[in-house]
Amino acid sequence: MAISMTEFGDSISRKSRATEEDLSLYKILHENRNAIRVDGLFVPLIPLDEEDHLDEDEKEVARAQPPHWAGNAPDCEATPPSVDHSELQTPVRDQKDRGTCVCFASLACLEALAKNAENLEVDLSEQFANRLFMKFSGKDQCADGLKTTLAAKYLSERGVCKEDLDPYEDLQAVTRHCSDQPSQAAQDGAVYGIGDYSLIDGLGLLGPSINNTDYLECLLSGGHDIVFGTHVAWGLPDANGVHDVKLDTFGNPLASRGGHAMLIVGYERNVQTPYFIVKNSWGPDFAHRGYMHLSYDYVRQYGKYGYIVHQFRTDIPVVEV
Repeated sequence: MAISMTEFGDSISRKSRATEEDLSLYKILHENRNAIRVDGLFVPLIPLDEEDHLDEDEKEVARAQPPHWAGNAPDCEATPPSVDHSELQTPVRDQKDRGTCVCFASLACLEALAKNAENLEVDLSEQFANRLFMKFSGKDQCADGLKTTLAAKYLSERGVCKEDLDPYEDLQAVTRHCSDQPSQAAQDGAVYGIGDYSLIDGLGLLGPSINNTDYLECLLSGGHDIVFGTHVAWGLPDANGVHDVKLDTFGNPLASRGGHAMLIVGYERNVQTPYFIVKNSWGPDFAHRGYMHLSYDYVRQYGKYGYIVHQFRTDIPVVEV
């Protein structure tokens, strides 16, 4: 749920009204509202999710055992001023011109967990994951929009294979054979997935919510990475800074232009604009070596939901995709 300007506090109220440069940028962004500006280009977004929060079944799962909360939390009052798991991650990938960000964020989380908890270096197939997600959703293989939290459920029920068994393709390549099935080797090798996970809803600024930055700090300082679904409304031409809340011509936070999924791997609190360190999927040359910095205010305003993974599995039963 979006929060008001007053709930942002001084960090937003001190922002000035739109300048001529802001108005020009707003016009460009409005004309390209179905895209994200990256290195001077406009990258397609996945469509907005049907709901901004978890559905009733997901809420039941989320509330049954919220991660690090309701008496099971570590001492979150003592979280350090900064946490950075970026050096523990596998290499940054590139989703290219497809809206497969949920696949990349979800598999990045699994790969890091395998690497650090199981001492297993594995490059998982986003191509296969998208086939799986689209089949579960009743969509064509060439489609690619998915509610972020659904990936947790799907990857706990079916597995994915390694990248070399079903290599990722750009949109032009994949549309030439939408009806093709993955190889038998890819299907037989689809044994990697989630053993256990916890969903995080967007419940506001208190409690186990994706908008509660204290809560996210608690999860990250406890060793978790967070698969993060967010509205997209950033407007910085230069991605090398901190993506903060931007104002429209009326002085209000920019409206969402779509959805995106990434992996939160750290935070930096003791700076002028506190931010989360977020692994993206636009290649290693984007922004901070492929990582973005999203301000705390941005996450409070635009975060939708997320999940963390407790266990990486290598024995998911094989089922034909």
